[in-house]
Amino acid sequence: SRTMVLLLKLKELQFNDPSFRFSVKGNILQILGYSIARLKWEDNLFSNQLKDYEYNQIAKSQDYLITHLYESFPGIVFLSKMAGMSAVRYTNSFKKIYNYTPKQFFIRKKLSVAKNMLKSGGYRNIESIAYDLGFGTIINFSRLYFLRYGVLPTSHFVKFKSYN
Repeated sequence: SRTMVLLLKLKELQFNDPSFRFSVKGNILQILGYSIARLKWEDNLFSNQLKDYEYNQIAKSQDYLITHLYESFPGIVFLSKMAGMSAVRYTNSFKKIYNYTPKQFFIRKKLSVAKNMLKSGGYRNIESIAYDLGFGTIINFSRLYFLRYGVLPTSHFVKFKSYN
């Protein structure tokens, strides 16, 4: 996709533009760099492949996390036992697949649900959303929300409207 963006930019350039030649060379070098990075990534991916069984066990634990978003994080020990792996192996394998540790993944998904809840207009206050999702305190919820989205939950909150 990055390559496509560069190619589209090249199409917009005028041939008689004095910077045309330098733009073409620069874009070609960028595309070459993207290709090399992609090859390195794919090589690393294949050299660190998980066994099908391990992948399936990690996927099951990920499903468990998603279906239990309204609860607190179950812990690495619980999840690694569910997957039949050591805690370190489980965490590293999970991160290879999903690019986040299990806890980071869980919190990101929970915050995504929270964002939808905030925008839904179905809640009277933010505290009830934080409580429903098991964040413990509104302060903890607001801190995590701000770290994830760069704004406080109040920025996305649509207050419940009762129609009498």
